[in-house]
Amino acid sequence: MVEAYFKNAAGDFYVEAGCCLSCGVPLHVAPLNFDADEEQCFIIKQPDSPDELEQVLEAINSQEAGCIRYRGETREILRRLVESGEGESCDDRTLTREFEEKFRNIVQVAFTSSSAASFLTTLIAEPKTRLGYDQKPRYRFKPIKKAGAAATIELAWYEDKFHVVTVSEGQSGIWTLRLKLSDSALRGLSRLIHEWLKALPGATGIRWTTEEELRTGGGQPSPY
Repeated sequence: MVEAYFKNAAGDFYVEAGCCLSCGVPLHVAPLNFDADEEQCFIIKQPDSPDELEQVLEAINSQEAGCIRYRGETREILRRLVESGEGESCDDRTLTREFEEKFRNIVQVAFTSSSAASFLTTLIAEPKTRLGYDQKPRYRFKPIKKAGAAATIELAWYEDKFHVVTVSEGQSGIWTLRLKLSDSALRGLSRLIHEWLKALPGATGIRWTTEEELRTGGGQPSPY
């Protein structure tokens, strides 16, 4: 039986006692819902709006030690946790059996841009300026490559493990980004691209899908 930290606000989401690594990620991602003391972080407020729920789910998908947990029975939340690879964060696993993990490596977004290469240039403009703890660029980018109406960029944040993002334009200014991994970092790459898209002025209608969901019109507003 998982023990919840005693300072958690009553409700379905909670942080396990004695589990926190004091990474600061939950407080950064969902500042209205998390706080911390000298021991660990905890839930100070259960999410009561769609935006807050998105932030708490993002915190769960960004955590390193699986300390943030869900003990509720809301089917949509259970589905999203399992599909994003966080099924172990659900207390009652009997409620999650109908769902399975999915890798959403495709994202569509509405944005005004003259070309795929121009879209990528705009998307990475701010991330290119970010510095890491050692005051070196946090991300590395290879030059954008054009292939007809599409464009591709390779990026890395650890060693020489470059990941590929290919952009093509559909109808009515809808851009489709496909993510290809050099290793198993899909969760990290999708969260990263999602963060950049959310911060892109004028970008709307973000929709993450699998290949099958792309064909059938499924998907959801975030990769998690």
